[in-house]
Amino acid sequence: MSPAELLDAGLARLGFPVSTEQHERFHTYLSEIKMWNPTHGLVHATGADLVTRHVLDSAAGAPILLRELSPGSRIIDAGSGAGLPGVPLAILMPEHRFILVERSARRVGFLRNALAACRIRNATVSEEQIEDVDVRADAVTCRAYHPLTPDLLEVFTRVLKKDGFIAAYKGSLARIQTEVGWMTDSMKENLRVSIESIEVPGLDEERHMVVIRRGREV
Repeated sequence: MSPAELLDAGLARLGFPVSTEQHERFHTYLSEIKMWNPTHGLVHATGADLVTRHVLDSAAGAPILLRELSPGSRIIDAGSGAGLPGVPLAILMPEHRFILVERSARRVGFLRNALAACRIRNATVSEEQIEDVDVRADAVTCRAYHPLTPDLLEVFTRVLKKDGFIAAYKGSLARIQTEVGWMTDSMKENLRVSIESIEVPGLDEERHMVVIRRGREV
């Protein structure tokens, strides 16, 4: 199966409608990554790995975000890099607004070109560090980003609305539990942390989304 066929099959298995226009945008995005990757080092993957481990993995989180957010919500993609997960999410969630935050000028150039080539109008690119963002969002997403440290949670919280949440793409449950092991009981009283399994078509590995909100656990 070619990468293009793998992409189409994977999108079909995600379980929600994808229009012809959205399919075309995904294929254009994949082509843009292939074209820019040799010179910009966007992702360390090609072919089937690029489709499954990056594009479909990013798209697989959309059902959770669609469930948790109302149309018109603003989502910040922190450390967007090649636009993962921000671009796939923006394609699948056209009624939501995305800000792709990336500090590398080279990657910002790719992101702006990719949004134009894919005709994605519900996303913009911000060339800065997440610490410098002066926006209040309904959610912050991150993938292949720093571990969930207290400092990182504090940074993300500063760019969130009061009822906003963090949605972090992560791997195995065991690794997640190790990563958040710093959370004391008193910290957990001020946070609501949920871990949801994500099924990525074609990927035989554990994938999860960690959702963190302010407030007591219930």
